[in-house]
Amino acid sequence: MSLNWYFPEEILIEILSRVPVKSLCRFTLVSKTWYEFITNPTFISVHLNHTLNTLDHQEHRSILLRRFFRHSNDHYTLIRPDSFHPSTSDIVFSHASDEPSFRIVGSSNGLLCFVPDLFDGVDQAVLWNPSISRSIHLPRATVRPSWPHLAVFGMGVDSATSDCKLVRIVLARINQYFGFARLQSPEAELYSLKTNTWKRLVEPDIRCRIMQFSWTPVMFKGCPHWLAYRRRENGLKNLVLTFDMNGEVFKEIMVPDDLGRGNRVKLCPNLFSDTLTLVKYNVAPNVWTCNIWVMKEYGVFGTWTTIYTFDLIGGMERIIGFQEDEGVLLATRVGNELVLYDIKTTTIKNIGMVGFASSFHVNRYVESLILLKNRLLE
Repeated sequence: MSLNWYFPEEILIEILSRVPVKSLCRFTLVSKTWYEFITNPTFISVHLNHTLNTLDHQEHRSILLRRFFRHSNDHYTLIRPDSFHPSTSDIVFSHASDEPSFRIVGSSNGLLCFVPDLFDGVDQAVLWNPSISRSIHLPRATVRPSWPHLAVFGMGVDSATSDCKLVRIVLARINQYFGFARLQSPEAELYSLKTNTWKRLVEPDIRCRIMQFSWTPVMFKGCPHWLAYRRRENGLKNLVLTFDMNGEVFKEIMVPDDLGRGNRVKLCPNLFSDTLTLVKYNVAPNVWTCNIWVMKEYGVFGTWTTIYTFDLIGGMERIIGFQEDEGVLLATRVGNELVLYDIKTTTIKNIGMVGFASSFHVNRYVESLILLKNRLLE
């Protein structure tokens, strides 16, 4: 990255690593020298690391919201944490595809991963960087059993190599059974952005079943986390399944009996104040409450704790996500609105966005330059 500047290159890197992505994209138009400097993988990594370190402070975090309403297309809006008002315009997801709708299956380091909004045999994925309006289609997956089959995705980062990866779990039906009540042993493969290739995982240790409604995993510590269950002699046992992007192995996280038994549809994984979280809904006649459980020390079973219990009032339907320590993003049945609920003061703030409750999806958003210069785009 040697250049003829008026001051040392390390000082220039230090300065530019603090510049917003959109400004850096404009700087690439100044000259070929500027372009090569800013699109260099080393600088892109430095810029991302600086951004992530800044985002360790919650007041700097933003949220990317996806929603749709009635017959509208998907909308993506950046919500900034300072005033919690949406940005002035939606972010346009541009991609070349015949598919009418996509679903988010993962996010990492400024990239979002989409697959067509279907559940039977999906094997085409798209990576999108909304900061620079770049997207790429991934190569066709290599695990392709006969139809019908289901594909579950999870995105993350290998911290040892800073490589964005995508794991794909394939569940194939046993032919003589209707539906997916009986399945063959899952197969799995892993995509690497650095090599732009898939590789099959040999005999993946997956002994549980991922819940269909939980197929968009929670991203935590660089790894995807799904709500899953396993059959036991005394019934079904709920748990959390994760995939370690560094070791490339599946792992199970056990949950307390209060969460481990019962209706799995009443459990939803989430993140609260940088801790793995499970939201449990309690439904009974004239009762609609939820408990927020957090795992205070990641991976330590004994640290699961209930931190909040509150009533879902005013038509609140489900928790979409959390903002800082006391704000809860909730979808409502009345008006199809997104509201911000303060747990301590029990006040509700309408943030001016509507959509079907099932369509709302939030991801922590971080600007990055990944895909700015990518051999797949050239």
